[in-house]
Amino acid sequence: MDDLDHYAKDTLGLPYYLRYMDDFVLICPSKAQARETLEKLDSFVAGLHLRLNPKTAIMPLSKGVDFVGYRHWTSHVLPRKSTVARARRTFRSMRRRFHLGHIDLDYIRPRVASFAGYMRHCDGHRTLSGILDKFILSGERKA
Repeated sequence: MDDLDHYAKDTLGLPYYLRYMDDFVLICPSKAQARETLEKLDSFVAGLHLRLNPKTAIMPLSKGVDFVGYRHWTSHVLPRKSTVARARRTFRSMRRRFHLGHIDLDYIRPRVASFAGYMRHCDGHRTLSGILDKFILSGERKA
């Protein structure tokens, strides 16, 4: 992928090109220029016996950029909606399974810590608080 980076930055002179692993973001001044640049990049990677993911999308920057697990804007970063929805389901399930005696705190602690760590890298404080406020493990527990 180093060849792609050099092609994008050095040959095409793209000022707003960013890649992490196999994902990349390209910011262009117009949709037409984005399409044209994407075609050039597609042709280049075809020469490397690779291809771009068919899910590649051209979107206005105002909608944010979904990249490396978060949704990015120029002013803030939020968690993906799908990740938050999955976390809500997982935490509800863990609460239920804990009360039934199927799991214990040793199972729960690393999962809560992992999600809190993920949320630490974005502006998701209120979302995290909202999820954790509902995650109460007190009360009668079945053995």
